Amino acid sequence: MLCGVLILLVDDNISTEKIISKLLRDTNIKLDYVSLGKEALDKIRGKEKYDLILLDEVMDPLDGVTVMKKFKDIRNFKTNVILLTRNNEYEYNEEYKQAGFTDVLIKPLKKDNLHLKIEKYIK
Repeated sequence: MLCGVLILLVDDNISTEKIISKLLRDTNIKLDYVSLGKEALDKIRGKEKYDLILLDEVMDPLDGVTVMKKFKDIRNFKTNVILLTRNNEYEYNEEYKQAGFTDVLIKPLKKDNLHLKIEKYIK
């Protein structure tokens, strides 16, 4: 697995952070967690550089698609963003790509799927 990778998880459900931390336990990947879209935007505008962002679709007050649109408004924003969703209908995948998401991970998350997506998008 990859070394020195920093991933930002944006999800208003702390159990998702616990699950992903457990799935990444045997790796050298560092997980940074925030529960609000606004916090994610502050992190992205700050000095921290993330290799990948995992962004939940259903959050309040800003949902994942809204946060993604705001990410795209940030100058020089080029980080891959994977949407975390419970929706597994294919037609929505195109909609997510139109919104700017690099890919989609379906909840509940599986270790192999998470690791494959991370390896696919970390250069």
